[in-house]
Amino acid sequence: MSIADLTEHSTAIHESAHFYAGWKFKHDVESLTIVPSSDGALGVYSKRPGPDMELDDETDASRVRNENNIIELLAGPAAEYYFLGKPVWETLPGDLTPAVRYACLRHFDGTEADVVAYVRYLWVVTQSFVSDSLNWHSITSLAGDLLALKTISAEGAVARLEAAAQRFKAEHPSRQQPVCRIMESNAFDPVVARVLRELGAIP
Repeated sequence: MSIADLTEHSTAIHESAHFYAGWKFKHDVESLTIVPSSDGALGVYSKRPGPDMELDDETDASRVRNENNIIELLAGPAAEYYFLGKPVWETLPGDLTPAVRYACLRHFDGTEADVVAYVRYLWVVTQSFVSDSLNWHSITSLAGDLLALKTISAEGAVARLEAAAQRFKAEHPSRQQPVCRIMESNAFDPVVARVLRELGAIP
């Protein structure tokens, strides 16, 4: 596989994982593409904006929504890192800043250490999410179609994910579906750097 083909494959895995997580969490996902954009992005998945957690809202629903937003952001890097063997510093930084912003909403009165610990915890949770056999089957199935088509609408992606899930369940009839509880600003740079450092990505 050439470098260009490997890059495109990696991008398809990355964007498909973002999309799949958003779909699983019932976010309003719109489309995904591996057509490079004018700003240099190799691929994009898009969704309509949803509500952020209010700063004074400590309900379980707000906590879960916040966690899900972060997991959706980290799903792309986690898929590349865990399954394609890409170093974490190559896959994580682009999605980490918005993830840290969500973490700061959750820990708005906490310390930098609180935010770092929260993001590290959700990075581990996200790796578990994408490595689940059904989830990974769905992500790779969607990525294969994305490699062929380059751009897929939300409706087309959802239809493919539902078909992939049906195939997987037919092939694994005894598997118990797990009950899953998982559900830019330069000001964030020090926290982003610390998360990367504690993950062993930078010295």
